[in-house]
Parts: sequence; C-alpha cells; structure tokens
Amino acid sequence: MGYIHKQEAGVDIIQLEDEVDLYSVPDLKKFCKELLLETDTKKILFTMETLRFIDSSGLAMLVNLLHECKRIGIKLKLANLSSEAEKTFHLTKLHSNFDIFSTVDEAIHSFG
Repeated sequence: MGYIHKQEAGVDIIQLEDEVDLYSVPDLKKFCKELLLETDTKKILFTMETLRFIDSSGLAMLVNLLHECKRIGIKLKLANLSSEAEKTFHLTKLHSNFDIFSTVDEAIHSFG
C-alpha cells in the first residue's frame, strides 16, 4: 500500500492507493499522527479512486482518525471512493459517519 500526500487550496490531500490493510496501516497511522501535529490547514481529504481493498484495520484507523480530528477541530473528508471502497463503507454503514464526495473539487469547495 502506498499513499501520496499533497496540498491543494489549503487542504492536505492523501491519496490512498492499492490496499489499506493490517500490513500497511501502521505506516499510514504514523503519517497521519505526524500530519495532525504539523498541519496548519485544519483540513484533511482522503481520496480513494485507486484503492482496491480496505480491511477492518484500515476502517478502524480512519474512524479513529475522524474522532481525533473532530476532537481537535480538524475537518476530515473523503472523495473519489473506488467501487470497492464505496461498497465497504456502505456495508459497514460508515458512509453515514464521514463526509463523502464524488470528486476532489467538490470536497475542497465544501471545506469553505
């Protein structure tokens, strides 16, 4: 699993690629903790258009990150979910916990 981090319009964008699973979550979790400490933007967006698989550890990491972001006043949103990721979020009913957008542009504009 890999991820690409960039900033656009004052938003930290993390593009998740390939798989988010038990093996890749520790590195991603470490990166996210560092980002929360260092970010000036207070806006984080995960994109998932190339995500093929996410397991329970990946979902748990995102849920925990969402709660931590809410606690410290950082907005976290999701965009461009792959069909596999979209199915997983609907099956687990997590789609109702996250702000999910069809495109990155929609998500960026929603931050306000």
